[in-house]
Amino acid sequence: MTTTIMPPSSKPFPRLTHLGNMPIKQFLSEYWQKKPLLIRNAFPALPELMSKDALLTSSLEASVTSRLIEQVRDQKQTSPLNWSLSHGPITQEQLKQLPDSHWTLLVQNSDAIEPQVHQLRRAFSFIPSWRMEDIMVSYASDQGGVGPHFDYYDVFLIQGEGQRRWRIGQRADEQSTLVEGQAMKILSDFQTQDEWILQTGDMLYIPPNISHWGESIGESTCYSVGFRSLNHGDFLSEYVDSLTYSLDEQARYSDPNIREQVQPGEITEDAIDRLRAILNHYCNDREALATWFGEYASMSNNSHNNYTHHPAPIDEEALINSTKCQLSPLARAVFYTEQHAEQDVEQESCLCFVNGFSYPSSLDMAKALSNYEVLIYSDLTDEDQQTLLDLASQDLLVPCR
Repeated sequence: MTTTIMPPSSKPFPRLTHLGNMPIKQFLSEYWQKKPLLIRNAFPALPELMSKDALLTSSLEASVTSRLIEQVRDQKQTSPLNWSLSHGPITQEQLKQLPDSHWTLLVQNSDAIEPQVHQLRRAFSFIPSWRMEDIMVSYASDQGGVGPHFDYYDVFLIQGEGQRRWRIGQRADEQSTLVEGQAMKILSDFQTQDEWILQTGDMLYIPPNISHWGESIGESTCYSVGFRSLNHGDFLSEYVDSLTYSLDEQARYSDPNIREQVQPGEITEDAIDRLRAILNHYCNDREALATWFGEYASMSNNSHNNYTHHPAPIDEEALINSTKCQLSPLARAVFYTEQHAEQDVEQESCLCFVNGFSYPSSLDMAKALSNYEVLIYSDLTDEDQQTLLDLASQDLLVPCR
C-alpha cells in the first residue's frame, strides 16, 4: 500500500529535507525505487510556474519536444475507443480544433523553457543531479490523460493548477499486455490498488515499473520531475566506443605462454582468462571510467540557442568586466573528486564536466557550477578564470544581477 504523509510548513524550492514529516533519509531507504508515496501539500502555496498559454505556445516550436494526446470517442460520446498521439511541433490548426475534454498536451524539458520551472530542480538536489532527466509540464482538459501505463524511471508528480485523479496499479514490465492498435503503450489490464485526487501543491512519487493512471478533473497542470533510467546496453556501448578512440593500435591479444592444444577447435579456460584480464585492465581504471562517465552524465538535453525565456549568455569580454555570473540553466555540470596519496600526503583532485566536456576546476568552483550558484570572476584563480572564459565562449554562462 502507498503511504500518505502530511507535511510541516516550508518555503518553496529550497532543497527538500523532508517529504511531509518524513526525513529524506527515511524516504530513500524505504521508498525510493521500492514503493509509491503520496505527500499532501508538499509545496505549500505553489505558484503557477508555467501558464497554459506559455505551454501551448511552446508546443508550436520545432525546437521543443511536445506531444498531443487525444482520446477519440464515437459519435454517441460513450467511452473512449482510441488514443491519438501527435508529436510536435503542434500546429495552430490542431489547437483550434481541440474539443472541450479528453485531451492533454505534454512538453518535455520545460525547465529549459521556463526559468521558474527550472528553479524547481533545486528542491530535488537530494538526488544526484546527473540522475535527473528533465521536468515535463502537462496541461490536461477535463478527463484528459495519457491512460494506464508504466515507466522505467522514477518520477515525482507535482500537482499545479486544478485537480487530477491518480490511480496506482500493479507492477508491470515488457511482458504486460497492452491494448492493441494504439499509438501509445496503454495497459489492457490495470488493477487499481490506490486512488487519490491531488490538489495544488500535492506530490506523488512513483518508482519504476509501477503502473499509474492520471485523469484531470476539469482543467489542470502537472509538473513531472523525471529521473534517468540508464540502459546497461546503452552506456556500456558508449563506454566501449569511448575506449576505442584512445586505444593503442599496438595493443593486441597475445599468448606467449600458450600450451599445446589438444582439440584445435576448443576455446580454453586460459584464453578466457586472458580476455578477462584485457577487459579488467580497461574497466579497473577508475580515473578513465570517471572521466568518461562525467562527460556522459553531463550531456544536456537542451540546445542553448533555442530558448529565449532565460538570460542571454555572457561573452568573454563581458565576463571579465562583470562582477557575477553562473552556469546557464540550459547547461548541466557535474564533478568527481578523487582521493589519492602523494608523498604520504592526502590530496584531493577534482574533475569538472559541463555538457559532455571536461574542464580543469577547483572543487569550490565545480560545486558552484553544478549548483547554478553565483561566481565572481575576479575572485577566482587563474585556472578557474580560464575555465570560465572557455565556458563563456560556448555560451554556457549567464550574467547575474
